[in-house]
Amino acid sequence: MTQLPTIDYLDQARTESELKNQFFSNILDSISELPGGCAATELTIASGAITPISATHVVDTENNDSADDLERIAVTEHPEGRMVMLSCADKSRAVTIKHGMGGWGQVLLNDASDLTLSDTRDRIVLQRSGDNWEEIFRAGPSLQFEPVNPNILKADMPDLLQAVYGDDAQSHTGTDLSGLTVNRNHIVWTLSNASQFSEVTLPYDGTYVFHVYPMDSVLSLAASYKTDGDLLTPDSTAGEVRIVVEQYNSRKSIISLQNMEA
Repeated sequence: MTQLPTIDYLDQARTESELKNQFFSNILDSISELPGGCAATELTIASGAITPISATHVVDTENNDSADDLERIAVTEHPEGRMVMLSCADKSRAVTIKHGMGGWGQVLLNDASDLTLSDTRDRIVLQRSGDNWEEIFRAGPSLQFEPVNPNILKADMPDLLQAVYGDDAQSHTGTDLSGLTVNRNHIVWTLSNASQFSEVTLPYDGTYVFHVYPMDSVLSLAASYKTDGDLLTPDSTAGEVRIVVEQYNSRKSIISLQNMEA
């Protein structure tokens, strides 16, 4: 691995040859060893190990075997903090990067599980930390992750909301919202006395719908909520007062209030 020249190299007069061969040449060589600085070169696994000499390598199996394990990556040619990007040389020769084999050059993967590169478009980026290589990220056709329940993300919006929030709205009782721990985005609140739509802690930024059934009880709104200035007043004779609250950056706003017919 090329060492960058120190800045004090220029503190004294240098010949043209010295500048070319010992200063600028080393800078160009160092750049070529960074990601994207040059084309990927091939390394062949030998006894479970490779020795990277630049930032981008394709890795082939020992003796062109159909599969091989990469247990260690030498740190001798890379300084602390340097990164390498690896891919497999051929999709018919899968390379499995082993997690946490111990000792010099071990690879520590984010999910603590072995990783197989089986497509030439697969990439993994590792960074040297001491005598270890730690995963920064991975990407590629054979490295895609499915969620625990992939049907959730593949569902249409109503199904997605149902999966996240469940079928039932959350129920609340009382004369204000101070005792409410919100765990749904729909809250049903039936009044029995004059009440206040008071400050309430919301678990995350987003939109919440409060279905308030006044039952002839007066409902007032706390002044802490931001509004557009044209909000309706809750009607105690309405069948339902539907209040939509939006939280963004911990700022709560009532963006809609509707007095629904009984």
